[in-house]
Order: sequence, then structure tokens, then C-alpha cells
Amino acid sequence: MTEIWKDIKGYEGKYMISNLGNVKQIIYYGEPANHLLSQYNCSGYKFVVLVNDWMEPRTSSKFVHRLVAEAFLDNPDGLEQVNHKNEIKTDNTVDNLEWCSREYNNNYGTVNQRRVATRYGGKK
Repeated sequence: MTEIWKDIKGYEGKYMISNLGNVKQIIYYGEPANHLLSQYNCSGYKFVVLVNDWMEPRTSSKFVHRLVAEAFLDNPDGLEQVNHKNEIKTDNTVDNLEWCSREYNNNYGTVNQRRVATRYGGKK
């Protein structure tokens, strides 16, 4: 898959997101763009910390999968959550993501089996 880059909404000209789930910062004064280091939250989702105004730095944490969905996927129904189709939280490629409702996301795929396994130490 060819990597395509788009500006991150609200951070135009400062940060970009790719359809493969990579994030880069646009450096001024002719310097090349730098890839941002993503981090993982306690649930295993990738996120990045963005700064909107360098003169008054206020940081904002953004989930990478949500940035990809906002940039590359239409959401005509105004759905509020983004689902990983293959259930791999670190696979933030656009082909693996879909907008969905909270109910759909909470009951998707093998989530119920994984909850039982976690609660009962792997016993079903």
C-alpha cells in the first residue's frame, strides 16, 4: 500500500497523519519532517502528543487510530467510535479501521471471549 499523507485537522501545517498510521511533524525553515514517536496507553492503544501553538505550548494527546479515521474515512452517520476490524490495537492502517457505534464496538468480534478469559483466568 502506498503511503498517503494528510494534515491533521486542527493542526494543519504542523502535523500530518498517513493512511498507514504514521504521524510526522512539519519542521519550519526548510527542515525535513520528523516522524513522531508514538506511545502506548495502559490499554495498548497508540497515541501521540501534539502541540498547537509553539508560543503558548498546550499539549493534546490524540489516539493514532482516531486521527487516521478522521483524515481518511467518511463518517456520514456521525458515529462516535473507531473499531479495529482485526482486533489488533496497534494496526492503525486505514483498511483496518471503521467508524462505529459504542454498542457495536463493545460487542465486536472476540471481545466477550477475551473478557471471560481475563475474568476467570483463561477458563471459559
